[in-house]
Amino acid sequence: MWDCAVKSCFNAIITVFITAFIYFIGFLFLVSGFCVVVCFVKK
Repeated sequence: MWDCAVKSCFNAIITVFITAFIYFIGFLFLVSGFCVVVCFVKK
């Protein structure tokens, strides 16, 4: 019972962390891409 609760909580936390990490990487790519576009437009 206890073990199951701990495992499910652990899985949920890991899933949230992975999702947040993926979103963060995507956000960084988006921002860097936007900066590159702005640089090209300004030239």
